[in-house]
Amino acid sequence: MFMVNEMSEGNNLIDLDFESVKNAIFSLMSKTIKNTKQSLLIEEQENVDLYVTDLNLKESLIFTQSSFKNYAHDFNNVSYSKVSSFLQLIRVNSNYISIGFQCIADDTKLASSIIKKINDIYECAVTVTAEFDNDYSDITNFFSDNIQNRISELQGSDGMEKTRAEIKKCQEKMSEDLDKILEINKDIGKNISKIVVKYLKDAVMPLQANKKMKDNNVEKRNLSRGENGLKKDPTDDIKIISDIGSDEVEVKKIFDDINENIVELDRLYQTLAKENAAIAMATTIELQSNDFNNYYKEIHPKAEDTEKAWLDVYSKYSDLKDSLLNMSESDSNALSKLWADLSVYAKYVSDQMYISNN
Repeated sequence: MFMVNEMSEGNNLIDLDFESVKNAIFSLMSKTIKNTKQSLLIEEQENVDLYVTDLNLKESLIFTQSSFKNYAHDFNNVSYSKVSSFLQLIRVNSNYISIGFQCIADDTKLASSIIKKINDIYECAVTVTAEFDNDYSDITNFFSDNIQNRISELQGSDGMEKTRAEIKKCQEKMSEDLDKILEINKDIGKNISKIVVKYLKDAVMPLQANKKMKDNNVEKRNLSRGENGLKKDPTDDIKIISDIGSDEVEVKKIFDDINENIVELDRLYQTLAKENAAIAMATTIELQSNDFNNYYKEIHPKAEDTEKAWLDVYSKYSDLKDSLLNMSESDSNALSKLWADLSVYAKYVSDQMYISNN
C-alpha cells in the first residue's frame, strides 16, 4: 500500500509517492468508457441481480444511477426496473464499500491540493511544449530566411567569388607596377652609373664649405669632371640630375599606386576574411541547426507523450476526486477484494450470456 509522509510543521508541501499513488489508483479504478457503443452485457439472475462488465477492459465498472441510465438508453430490452435492481444490489454493498472510502472522504481537502499541484504541472508541461514549438519555429525561420540566404549570397557572383576576383586583379596590378619600377630602376642605373647616390645628394643639396665629406670607402669624384677626371660641360650634370628627378617622380607615382593597391588589397583580404568567417559561422550554425532539428524530432514526441500522460493522470485524479491517502491496508484489501469479486461475477454473467445466445 502506498504511503504519504507526514507534513512537517509549517510546510504545506506534500511528499507524495507519485508512482505508488498512480499504481494504486490504476489497480482499483478502471478506465473511463468514452464510447457508449462499447459492448456491455447485462444479465438478469434469479434475484434480479445485475452486474455490468466491459469486455474490452480488465476490470469491471460500477455506474451511478444517472450515468448507468445514460448507458442503458443505447441498449434494447433494458428496462428501468432492471437498472433499479442493479442499483439496489449496489446499495446492499454500500456499507462494505464505504469502509474502504471513509478515510478518503476525510482527506478531500488534502487530495484537492494534490490535484491542483498536478494540474499546475500539467499546465506547465503544456506551456513548455508550446514554447518548445515556438522556439523551434523561430529558429527554423531564422535559418531559412537569414543563414541560407547569406550563404547563397556569399557563394554567388556578389559574394566571395567577386572578392577573390578583385584580389586577383589588384595583385596583377601590383605585379605590373613592380615590373615598371624594375624598368625605371634600370633607366636610373644608366643615368647615374658614374655617380654615387651620396654625391648625387651632395650635388642637389651642397654641403656647407666648412664640412668635409666623408669618404665611406667610395671614390670621391668631381661632378664637374667627366670620365678619367676630364673637365666636361656642366649642363651634362644638370641633364643627368633632371633625368633622375623625372624618374624619381614616376617612381614615387608608381609607389603611390602600389600603396593604394596595398590598402585596397588589405581591405579586400579583410572582407574575404569576414566573409570566410561568416561562411564558417553559417555552416557551423547550420550543422547545429541540424543537430537541434534531430534533437527536436527525438525530444518533442516525448514532450507530447509527457503532456498526454499528465493529462491522463490528471483526468484519473479528477475523476476519483481524491488521492487514496491514508487508506489502511485492510481497507485497501477489502476494496480490492470487492472489485475482484465483482469482476469474477461479471465474467460469469458474460459467460452465461454467451452460452444463452449460442
